[in-house]
Amino acid sequence: MIVFDKLWVTMEKKGFSTYRLRESCGIDSKTIRRLKANDNIESKTIIT
Repeated sequence: MIVFDKLWVTMEKKGFSTYRLRESCGIDSKTIRRLKANDNIESKTIIT
């Protein structure tokens, strides 16, 4: 299982919000919700 805890810590340290992640990187809010919950995400979702 992949855990994204380090992502959230790094984002907080750099002042990078999930809103900015969505807008700047084009990540869907559903995907962010799944990342926060450490749910399964297809590798093609992460790659694109």
